[in-house]
Amino acid sequence: MSLSKEQIAQLAQLSLLDLSEEETEKFKGDLEEVIQYMDKLTELDLSDEEPMMLMDASKKLWRKDEIKESLSREKAFQNAPQIQHNHFAIPKTVK
Repeated sequence: MSLSKEQIAQLAQLSLLDLSEEETEKFKGDLEEVIQYMDKLTELDLSDEEPMMLMDASKKLWRKDEIKESLSREKAFQNAPQIQHNHFAIPKTVK
């Protein structure tokens, strides 16, 4: 599958990236390689395979819930670049 420069520009805009012409060409090639690889995976015959819930079902991924002390407000805000009304202040990301 070939991607157009317009598609790459749209992806960059949605990702809030400002790509140069050179970066656009590089990402275009990289994304096309990923898509080609994914296309190869769809060609696999997995009809005899059982669906998996976990990659390694022998390992337990669940832990026991335990009540632990949480961070103090001061410690949580310690490295925050900006705080407003006892909340983290971040730049607006959605237009």
